[in-house]
Amino acid sequence: MTLVDPYQRTINYLRLSITDRCNLRCRYCRPHGRAANRTRRLLRDREILFLAQQAIDLGVEKIRITGGEPLVRPGVIGLLGELRALDGLQHLVLTTNGLLLSRYASDLAAAGVQRINVSIDSLRHDRFHDITQGGSLVEWCRGIDAAENAGLTVKLNVVVMAGVNDEEVVDFVRFASQRGWTVRFIEYMPFAGDHYKAMDEQVLRERLDRAGFSLTPLPSGKIAGPAREYAVAGGAGRVGFISARSCPFCQQCNRLRITAYGEGRGCLFSTEGINVRPALETFDRELLKDQLMQLASQKPQQYVSLDRGEQVVMSAVGG
Repeated sequence: MTLVDPYQRTINYLRLSITDRCNLRCRYCRPHGRAANRTRRLLRDREILFLAQQAIDLGVEKIRITGGEPLVRPGVIGLLGELRALDGLQHLVLTTNGLLLSRYASDLAAAGVQRINVSIDSLRHDRFHDITQGGSLVEWCRGIDAAENAGLTVKLNVVVMAGVNDEEVVDFVRFASQRGWTVRFIEYMPFAGDHYKAMDEQVLRERLDRAGFSLTPLPSGKIAGPAREYAVAGGAGRVGFISARSCPFCQQCNRLRITAYGEGRGCLFSTEGINVRPALETFDRELLKDQLMQLASQKPQQYVSLDRGEQVVMSAVGG
């Protein structure tokens, strides 16, 4: 059995949230100081491992660990090591805000994590502190230095917001190119009711072109993420654009999501899903596989914009 949706897209990528807790309160992720849900139990390690193995048995090749901030979960390094040891898993990657990397980078590499995506909202200390509501750019820099020294492959994720950090696009590309990294510009999505404005991808590309950064399209791989990536002429880095609303990539979507509380979702914009927690609590292999197959069968052909009043909180879904 393999996971195939009604539109013949093969599902081989699982985004797995292990916590909704975070050590930052980024304005576009946790608006109005929204806190993690303290009344519901997070999935236990053995439930996560059981889930991951059944997904792998159904053809999942890549698992991305997300949050919240996954590195705040107690025992996370041991869990990652056990995930990496699962038979059939080809790629184990992690998304982080970077502030704990100075402590954990070497352990992540030893556990078998192959790549990390690190969020960065600004290269300016005061702006970084403001957007993250208290984060330290100094600590972030220490973290990515530690990741580089540990041999981890680093990608930078930038949520671009008009009038907030869009003027730093050229600085981000210059910074990433100097290290040979990929920087990906993510179109702002008003998931939680805030009122920032997105930046058009073409405007960003024109700014880069005026700054002398010539971009050459690169082919996407079999289990590639949603970014359209470009080589930067004369540099070792890459530039990616993830523009879910203005340039949807739904035709190539190959992923399912599981929240930290055990709810499966076929799309980031879904406000409903399938509760796989009972199958995890009883370690019911057949029921869980049936539910994963059902989740794939319910995957929409294309995302549907949220109705007015509906909200998706990124820290709860596992961005």
